[in-house]
Formats: sequence, structure tokens, C-alpha cells
Amino acid sequence: MTPEVSAGGTCNSYLVRRVDRHLNAVYDRALAGTGIRTTQFSVLRALALEGDARISELAATLGMDRSTLSANVKPLQRDGLVEVTEASDRRARDVSITPAGRATLEAAMPAWIAVQESFEAAMGHESARALRRLLAGTLTWEG
Repeated sequence: MTPEVSAGGTCNSYLVRRVDRHLNAVYDRALAGTGIRTTQFSVLRALALEGDARISELAATLGMDRSTLSANVKPLQRDGLVEVTEASDRRARDVSITPAGRATLEAAMPAWIAVQESFEAAMGHESARALRRLLAGTLTWEG
């Protein structure tokens, strides 16, 4: 059987990327007044929850490559929301959230919670939970 080749058709990658772009746009609109974007929120939240981390470890935690993470960390560092320091072995860098970063994260939480709740309501709580489990399961799939 030949899969559809039209935009969207049965291409899993296409649909997941399209949904990703849509969700990021919705979350970015919700966070617009906070001065950070969705990806930056994720970095701050990971640091707040997990503590200081090597750039490579944080990239793995967030499912990003190091260069993508570095691009997201630079404006956070510029704005004083994270601090990046040279690690003891000089080949790595450590990143930590600053008090200003914690305050920004705290200010952004109500907007993030509101969009989370809106998504849950639109999808239904069980469907949203099932979707998260399903998507998390693909993280171990290697093709």
C-alpha cells in the first residue's frame, strides 16, 4: 500500500512537526508578556527543578542538541536569568538559574498553567494524559 504523499497525509513526522509549531506558537503567545519564549521557559524550569547542570547534561534532559540549547541560553544569560561558568575541566560549561531567572519563571508560571489547563480542557484530561504517554514512548524509538 502506498502512503498518501499530500501535505499531512500519513507522514508522522510532518504532523508531529506541524503540531509542535502550533503548540509552540500558542505557548509563546501565552508567555509573551513575560519576556521569555516557550523553549526558554523549559530551560529555566529544568534548572529550577534539577539544579545546576552541565550544558551537555541539560541538552540531554531537554532533548535538544548542544547548539540549540546554547542558542536558547544566550539570551537568558544576556538578560541575567542564567549564569554560565566554565566547568572545572575547562572543556565543559555549567549553567545555573539566577534569582532573576527564578523570579521570571515564577512570573511566567500562571500563563503556562493557564495554557496547560486550556489544552487539557480542549483535549479532555484522559486524552491529554494518553497523548503524553504515547509521545513519551516514542522517545525510545530509534526507527
